[in-house]
Amino acid sequence: MKTTNRIAKVLAGIAIIVLPLASQQPLTREDYARAEQYLIWNIGKLAFKFQAVPHFIGKSDRFWYKLDTRAGKEFVFVDPALRTRQPAFDQARLAASLSAASGKAYEANNLPFDSIEFTKEGRPSSSI
Repeated sequence: MKTTNRIAKVLAGIAIIVLPLASQQPLTREDYARAEQYLIWNIGKLAFKFQAVPHFIGKSDRFWYKLDTRAGKEFVFVDPALRTRQPAFDQARLAASLSAASGKAYEANNLPFDSIEFTKEGRPSSSI
């Protein structure tokens, strides 16, 4: 009985989508351009904290990932064994050090790299 209800709901959903399309005029370039803005490679401009790709550290279960937030980049370190999630490093301190060393102004949420590596001692080092 549940399967029949599920099939009926799916068919009703398809009909709701397909029937109006069948009676519409042909789609224009503008229609396609408007739809294109919602494709996966463009959605990142609209959604934040959307994708977190884990980068495992050595052969351990520890990993880091980068999030794109409204404020900018956020690097996060996760240790499942300890059940912790924390900033991978002090981004504000690194931005201040980079600014002082280079003479250019860097912000903590807009560092000039997107990837980090961890040293043998378990500390992060940036990959510029």
